[in-house]
Formats: sequence, structure tokens, C-alpha cells
Amino acid sequence: VVVIVSVIILVGLFSMQHYGTDRVGWLFAPIVLIWFISIGSIGAFNIWKYDKKVLKAFNPVYIYRYFKHGKKESWVSLGGIMLSIT
Repeated sequence: VVVIVSVIILVGLFSMQHYGTDRVGWLFAPIVLIWFISIGSIGAFNIWKYDKKVLKAFNPVYIYRYFKHGKKESWVSLGGIMLSIT
């Protein structure tokens, strides 16, 4: 089902390409907004329900200690983290 829906979206996207990026963006912006709100809501719910300690990761002291003690390995892992994000 996911593959079929993905193919339909891609065919629709490429068939609308001749209208320009303005109209395509106008059509897909609400869909993307709903998607991001859904992901954020699910994440916030899981943090609230299971473990709030994950929010401690925003403290810059932890990243400082990680790079101070990790030396080269910490920079290599940062490269892997950036690749997984992008």
C-alpha cells in the first residue's frame, strides 16, 4: 500500500511540474506541514509518556564532555550523525 501511494504521489508531482514550483509548493505545503506536526506530536507524546530524561541532551555540557573525552572518535561519530540527519 505504501509503495502504491508513493508512486501515485510521485506521478502526480511530476505531472504537475510544468505548472511551476510555485503551484506545486502551494499544493504540497499543507501536506508537509501536517506531516511535520504529526511527527512532532508523536515525539512529544513519547517523551511525555516514557522518559523525560532525554531532554537533558540539550544541555551543552554533555557535548563538551563528549568531545573532551572522545578526542578523534567523537569527531568521527559527529560525521556519522550528520550523515544520518541529512
